[in-house]
Amino acid sequence: MAHWEQYEVWRLNGTRWEPIGWFPDLALANAVARGRQSAVRVIHVQYEGGREVSREVLAEIGAMRQQP
Repeated sequence: MAHWEQYEVWRLNGTRWEPIGWFPDLALANAVARGRQSAVRVIHVQYEGGREVSREVLAEIGAMRQQP
């Protein structure tokens, strides 16, 4: 069974999270995330046999909560 992992960068667009891109290593994903002005998440995802088996949010960068 094939096994692979990737790092994803997602941005908050209003109330929805949208993918920015998928990267083979954390350093590249982190560089892309830190270059964004909006709130972003860096996520580590693992796959086996074409199915997602694990998803972990590694970092949340930027304003995530609005203060009343």
